[in-house]
Amino acid sequence: MGHVQSGDLRIHYRVEGAEPPMVLAHGFGGSLESWYEYGYVRSLSDDHRLILIDARGHGASDKPLDPAAYSSALMVGGHPAQALINAADGADLLVVGSRGHGSFAEALLGSVSQHCVHHAPCPVLIARGEPDR
Repeated sequence: MGHVQSGDLRIHYRVEGAEPPMVLAHGFGGSLESWYEYGYVRSLSDDHRLILIDARGHGASDKPLDPAAYSSALMVGGHPAQALINAADGADLLVVGSRGHGSFAEALLGSVSQHCVHHAPCPVLIARGEPDR
């Protein structure tokens, strides 16, 4: 367990396993504990050095009280899929989640994970939530 400083905030992280590195970032309502609960750490840590991060305001990371700390100006701009594809440049693997809306909702709303599969510069792993679903 560790922390890094990002401005005035402490961001919590854990590292598990061996090389090569793989960063696992939880979804909107989660924390790094989700990766343990869903079995991903157990499944991946033998073959990867997992870097698990609690986003600010989540898990054991600091939770700013000032609403300005959550300003959209602090976020990565553009379409989420394109931001992930840009961040994957030079990566060995891009891991994305899936809400599992189904084909009708995906056709209507679009799918970030499917866009990444077709356009990322590296292989893409879609993590689909709890293993028993």
